[in-house]
Amino acid sequence: MTGQPTFRMLRCGDSVQVGGQFWIEVTTAAVLPVVMGFQFTQYDAPNLFSETLIHGPFQQFDHTHLFENSGGGTLIRDTISCRLKWPYGGEIGTRLMVAKSLHAMFAYRATELQQLAQSAFEFRKPGDI
Repeated sequence: MTGQPTFRMLRCGDSVQVGGQFWIEVTTAAVLPVVMGFQFTQYDAPNLFSETLIHGPFQQFDHTHLFENSGGGTLIRDTISCRLKWPYGGEIGTRLMVAKSLHAMFAYRATELQQLAQSAFEFRKPGDI
């Protein structure tokens, strides 16, 4: 993802559960590390899970992952509601910088997930479940 933020997992629990946390470092503009902490707020396997920001540059950052059966596979839908804190650009910064980066990151993730699913499908042998 050239030119896109990079991620590094700093801390994560063993499983997704309400109240659990994970912490990441996101490097933006290739040089600026930003630490963000999230807490899981919903978990309804296999349908969805959600997290909200507990530490970082956003006034609000809520993210829900929805999983839907679709034509023999799984469709993943993400909904994000976010707004940078005023010192970091507020609503204008969110629209000008964050929205574009989020769209690019999720497009990248979609491509990677598609390739992963395809390689898993090709790896199966006849008769495998």
